[in-house]
Formats: sequence, C-alpha cells, structure tokens
Amino acid sequence: MAIFQLDDNQIRVISERFGLPPVNVRQIYNEYNEKINSLMAKQYLGHSIRAMEQFVYAEKGKRSFHVRCMDLPGCRVPVYIDFISYFLVCYPPDLNEMEVRMAIAHELGHLFFNTKERQNAYDEGTKEKLEAVANVFGYFLLMGRNTFYSGKEDPFQNSAWQTTMAEYERFCK
Repeated sequence: MAIFQLDDNQIRVISERFGLPPVNVRQIYNEYNEKINSLMAKQYLGHSIRAMEQFVYAEKGKRSFHVRCMDLPGCRVPVYIDFISYFLVCYPPDLNEMEVRMAIAHELGHLFFNTKERQNAYDEGTKEKLEAVANVFGYFLLMGRNTFYSGKEDPFQNSAWQTTMAEYERFCK
C-alpha cells in the first residue's frame, strides 16, 4: 500500500519540475511503492536500532555490526539471538504493530546491557530482574520514539505535495 497516491496531474507537474518524461516519473513512483515503501512498513524503531548499532560499534569496535528484526513462524514469544556480527530479534507473526515495537524495544534492552561493560546491580540479577531492566530500557526507547521528531526541523512536515516538492527543490539546489 502506498503512503501517498499520485494522480496524473501530479505526475505531470513532477515531470515538468524535474525534467523527466511522465512515463519515467510514473515508473519510478511504481517501483518506489513496490520495492521501498513495502519495506518501510516493517521499519519499527529504525532510528533506535541505528543508534544501538552505533553504540555497539563504540563499545566493542564492531564496525559491521547490525540489528535484524523479523517475524518468525512458530515463534511464541519475542526472543533475541546475539551473533558476533549481528543481533537478531524474532517475534511472533501475529503481533500487532504496537506489540512488535514493544518486543523490539525490550530485546534492544538486552542488547544494551549485554554490550555495556558494567560493574553494577544489573550484573548479578535474576532472570526476572534482567527482564525488568530490559523492560525499562525498552520503555525509554518507545518514549524516545514518541518525541524523536517533535524537536527536529523537518522540511517535509507539510502534507501538501506541492509544498514538499518546492522544499525539496530548494534543498537540491
């Protein structure tokens, strides 16, 4: 499903503004929706995941480290697997979008505390205490997501497609 729809008039205006034939603009739009937009729908906590990757790099020097998240048929509860070069978060496929975000945030809490070299109360906790620590960290990630964009200057915050195009043109110059 497309986040935004373009009609023939919009395609024509975009075509004129950027100097491409309408058929090319339509083709790019269709490919964007098929290849990119479909992937965006499954990007949960993307900025938090990127920040965690940078954190692991800073703490452990793992340059190519990355976090992968996926629904896994047969998975009954969210889990993580900590590989050398990546951290895999698996969650049941029947979770709704909010539950997926909560599951990923919780598992990223485990990544944070498993990565951090620490000498504190988290080290010698029971499983219940470690789960509670991951829950608190996950809560902070979710709270951060709610306010992440509110303090940013977002040149694409306008919903009117013409305004967004004008702002993008100004940026490209």
